[in-house]
Amino acid sequence: MNEIIIYNYSMPIICGMGHLVAAEAFYHADRVADFHVMIYVKVGKIYVTEDGIDYEISPGELFFLKKGMRHFGKLEIPKGTEWVYAHFFDDEKKESARWTTEEYFPDKSPLPKYEPSCCHVSLPKKLSGLNGSRLEGEIISHADYYHSDEGDKKWRINHKLFELLSNIAFYK
Repeated sequence: MNEIIIYNYSMPIICGMGHLVAAEAFYHADRVADFHVMIYVKVGKIYVTEDGIDYEISPGELFFLKKGMRHFGKLEIPKGTEWVYAHFFDDEKKESARWTTEEYFPDKSPLPKYEPSCCHVSLPKKLSGLNGSRLEGEIISHADYYHSDEGDKKWRINHKLFELLSNIAFYK
């Protein structure tokens, strides 16, 4: 199913985000991206094929494309389709997340042993029924923040993306 996994010890890195309206009908680009793609459709429909599976993303639906997987459009995306997208990288260093105090201080036996609270969650491939939801507001707000002139944006943008993706992963 090409799921995207996020880890609580690794910050996703945003590399692009926008809120677009199609001025003309078009087909989704044929590519293998080195970043993940989040798509939220507000109006119209987006058609995309990933790894041989056809998807239709309708208004109020959120969808993720996984990096390294070929995706492209077989059907035309209609003029007037409106969507928010985000492109983001993840950290591949998953194996380094488990360690104990003993590994770092082997000669200090009085130090307590502990294991950090490391875990992961899978992002849903697709979420529906988000029109008017709190999550829809967060997605749009994040796109607005990405394009804002706030002075500390470069410092906070990836943390805000992590928070958004976490909220998506646990959305009920």
